[in-house]
Amino acid sequence: MRRCKYVFYILISMVLLCTNQARAFVVINEILADPAAGLNGDANRDGVGSSSQDEFIELLNYGSNTVDLFQWTLSDATKIRHVFPSDTLLSPYQYLVVFSGGTPSLVSVQWQSASTGSLGLNNTADTITLKNGEATVIDQVVYGSLAGHDESIARYPEGSGTEFVRHSDLFGSEGNLFSPGKSVHGGPIDPGDNVTTSNLQATASVPEWPSLIYFGLGWCSLWAYTRKVKHPR
Repeated sequence: MRRCKYVFYILISMVLLCTNQARAFVVINEILADPAAGLNGDANRDGVGSSSQDEFIELLNYGSNTVDLFQWTLSDATKIRHVFPSDTLLSPYQYLVVFSGGTPSLVSVQWQSASTGSLGLNNTADTITLKNGEATVIDQVVYGSLAGHDESIARYPEGSGTEFVRHSDLFGSEGNLFSPGKSVHGGPIDPGDNVTTSNLQATASVPEWPSLIYFGLGWCSLWAYTRKVKHPR
């Protein structure tokens, strides 16, 4: 029976290892709280410049596994602004952009419009919080006046950084004021100030078939072994 316990512990360790490998990091990667006037601020590319509808929050799955965002939420300092619907899957190293409104028209960009009809982002100070379906905080960004300069602020380094910078301060931005759903690489000229981010939270991803198969085989092996120990021939 002692051997059976050892086998049990080994199988549990294998299951935990598989579960740990099937984790991902979803982060708030870019925020546009203060769109520029006119078509210069037309972030959703619907042909209409709007100081409210062109606001957006960009998420990035900075991990190697797909994440199901069903019932996750985005909130500002006031209330929940967006609830992700079913079948919202975020693939590894891919983006998802939530616009405040309008009729977004972007090529090869995964996007949604705020389920409440508006993101309501303040230009000078706000708190953006991403929670999963169990209301656990996955990521949170607290920004100040840095976001009020007619352009977005972006996480630096992208995906893994602990600070945000003005989009135009990123090398390679080529004068663009924002880049929803697209990568911006390079170093900042001015790291900005008054922006903090929480520690990134590992989030459960969509189960992978190999992990499920190993899990099933492990428990079948354990059951067969315990039957053999209890009822030897």
